Amino acid sequence: MSLQFLSSRLRALVVLIAQNARSLTKLRTVAIIYVLFNLKSLPLMWHLRTLRTVIRRITDPARTKYLSPRCLFLPTVSSTRSPWLECDYNIHKSNSTYFTDIDIMTIALGSCNCVWRKEIKPYKPYELWSRVVSWDEKWIYVVTHFVEKGRYAHKEYLLQPGRKASRKTTKGEPVDPIEAVYASSISRFVVKNNRRTVPPEDAIRLCGLLPPRDDSPMALR
Repeated sequence: MSLQFLSSRLRALVVLIAQNARSLTKLRTVAIIYVLFNLKSLPLMWHLRTLRTVIRRITDPARTKYLSPRCLFLPTVSSTRSPWLECDYNIHKSNSTYFTDIDIMTIALGSCNCVWRKEIKPYKPYELWSRVVSWDEKWIYVVTHFVEKGRYAHKEYLLQPGRKASRKTTKGEPVDPIEAVYASSISRFVVKNNRRTVPPEDAIRLCGLLPPRDDSPMALR
């Protein structure tokens, strides 16, 4: 193969790249926009979101304010949106993706039941309100509501560290609070120490969320 032949081939390749540079730029722009608008659904993003939540809790300088009996039954609030990759052919958030959001809120999820009330449109902002409702010898039970953002707010709740609390509604509270709820779920999760199941009461008490056993009921006030 002669040097002249290689040179001609190289020139042809340079010309081809120059002719298609604009198209490649457009394609790259489209790819970047696609990634940015679907970050939540990209591979490994669930792991990163979960890790971020854990790190924020560990590094929060005021985390002790959440570890008191008064906070045990307060709801925790997180906000998100539904990107295109979470939507089905009906152009709304797919039912299966609700469980992904719930899984991040509870992490050690054992089982979950969900009731859907109305659809969530693409990129519609919504909030997850999760709170402990009870526990037994093995399971902790948590209720989660998918709530329209800016329509309803609890008088007292917990946010992820680093976020500003807002109790103002942007659209006015509905006459019936259920009108602002997209879906509701009941989930249960278990606490493990290696392979041994830790009784929920012991785990909750260890976190400082229950008073000492010899305290009177007045200690909760």
